Amino acid sequence: MKVTYADGFAEEVISRDDYSLGQAVNFLDGKTIAVLGYGRQGSGQAQNLRDTIAQVGGNVNVILGQRQTRPDGEESASYTQALEDGWVPRETLFDLETATGMGDVVCYLLPDAEQVEHWAKVRDNLQGNSTLLFSHGFGPGFPDQTGIITPSDVNEVLFAPKGAGWTVRRNFVKGSGISASYAVGQDATGDARDIVLSYGRLAGAAYLFETTIRKEVTSDLFGERFVLLGGIWGLAEAFYDFLRQGGVGEDEAFLFSSETLTQGYLPMIGEIGIEGVYEYARQDGTLSIVLQAQQFVRDGLTDLIEGLYSNVVSGGEVARVLSANGVSNYQDALQTELNTIDSAEMWQVAKRARSMRGADDRITEPNSPILLGALLGMIELQARVLIEHGHSPSEAFNETVEELTQSLNLIYQDTGIAGLVGKCSTTAQRGTLDWGPKIKEYTLRLLGENYALIDTDYVPKPLEQELTLTMKTLIDAGQRLRNLRPERL
Repeated sequence: MKVTYADGFAEEVISRDDYSLGQAVNFLDGKTIAVLGYGRQGSGQAQNLRDTIAQVGGNVNVILGQRQTRPDGEESASYTQALEDGWVPRETLFDLETATGMGDVVCYLLPDAEQVEHWAKVRDNLQGNSTLLFSHGFGPGFPDQTGIITPSDVNEVLFAPKGAGWTVRRNFVKGSGISASYAVGQDATGDARDIVLSYGRLAGAAYLFETTIRKEVTSDLFGERFVLLGGIWGLAEAFYDFLRQGGVGEDEAFLFSSETLTQGYLPMIGEIGIEGVYEYARQDGTLSIVLQAQQFVRDGLTDLIEGLYSNVVSGGEVARVLSANGVSNYQDALQTELNTIDSAEMWQVAKRARSMRGADDRITEPNSPILLGALLGMIELQARVLIEHGHSPSEAFNETVEELTQSLNLIYQDTGIAGLVGKCSTTAQRGTLDWGPKIKEYTLRLLGENYALIDTDYVPKPLEQELTLTMKTLIDAGQRLRNLRPERL
């Protein structure tokens, strides 16, 4: 189906009706799908493939490639989990090299840095005219840094679920499925698009949005470092510190910063959209404050965030990730960083607040308009940078709003930022830990410089006149894409 947005951009979205499970099974008839890696993405996709084929029927074989031991000689936790999930050694469970050689479709789902480490053995075992599938464009999107260049006689495709890895399996089990991006980087056989669409349907995708490998990885790295992780962390801590510096007690400061974000505004945006929170602020009499805060945060962060996007495009962020992961004590150093975050006053208060929060507790009437404006300013800035650099409105919306409200915030609510970052990929972890403190520093300064300048007597013009084309496009994309959430099928 064709979707056209407020800025005139149009794209074709592949739905379940457009590409059925029957078509997918028939197209891959007689082929072997080899899933390499049994981590966050690999385990979910492999189990979904196996279950779908068992349910629908068809002659499609699914096998797993997973090393049995870690570099220290201990049995891999992923290998142990694969055994528990019913994968059988030498029948459906093999080492990486063997599985690669058996696969007509080889899904390279190891963590980003490990893909670089194991690339030579995978490349050398690929069959001619096979298909190499990625779920993140990190490796093929930056070949100068990673060395991952798909052989010329092999298809290169991308199937990238939108949301955290654990949602791939959870949503499949619930029956809703997921949305995902897809791309064809190299079509050696002439049917690479049908292969990736068939794979996506069997792996649980309800809607598939076309992109390119480079755009996917760029929007992903950029989004993680800004709004999705680094930005939301930086904003929460900046607002907490701003309130504490103004004499507000620690419990109240946490309530009106992080708690209002995770329990109030983010769920509200997820449910009623950006247009809904503007209307909420209008009815609350705080719209003028929201709009002014949105503007000073958006404008004040522009240079920093445009620099971040440039560093992603240049490969600087990829080089940083590979360098960090190449350090022998990386995991120990990472845990030290996370422990330092967790031990700060704000996150100690958070533990106390979470222990008293009921399972269904929500802040149904949040009242922190400057915080809301700052959040919307970050959202607008990220979307504007993405759209101005050629990303589709759907990609901008999904990487800025949808993944935050529908996936990451659920973890943030329960674990705090350290717990959330700890569950992310090493690529996302490094970017968040590098950029979160920078965003906090800038945001705290902007709050201090602009708080006294907010004109409480300002009367907003009609919203149509107040909003930029970016926000109008983002609102339009949200209205359309919320109706395409798989759970609404």
